[in-house]
Amino acid sequence: MTFKLEIGKFPSSCDIESRFEDLAAAAKSVYDEWLQDEDGLDDVLGAGGICQDIASRMLEVLDGAGVQSSTTVHTTIGENHVFVVALLDDGVFSIDIPPHVYETGGGYVWKKREDAIFDASVIQMMRIGDPMDEEKFNETYSDC
Repeated sequence: MTFKLEIGKFPSSCDIESRFEDLAAAAKSVYDEWLQDEDGLDDVLGAGGICQDIASRMLEVLDGAGVQSSTTVHTTIGENHVFVVALLDDGVFSIDIPPHVYETGGGYVWKKREDAIFDASVIQMMRIGDPMDEEKFNETYSDC
């Protein structure tokens, strides 16, 4: 199978870096909606954390920035965590806020950090792959 790469079709990593404040604000909105009782339980999430909801909200920001191909990825390397992978003009990038910024715990039991600060400095973006077309991206990173 041959893949056709169109340079300039997608936003670049620099374009997304300029949206880090928006990504942080989206994450903060999820954090603000997370209501745990004194035992660390939330009516919807139970004892679970919010990384999956933060990643989903970040996808909305990326969509608004013109990113056409992005998805969430669940990993259990070191910890259960969900983050974003996006196809940008200059490659494939992971985009994330480390969970220790907004929660403490491990596995599927997390507690809200009351001292969490959300700004551009908490966004981590790392190039994890070369530029590719959308078909190849979807084959590589989508569960479907």
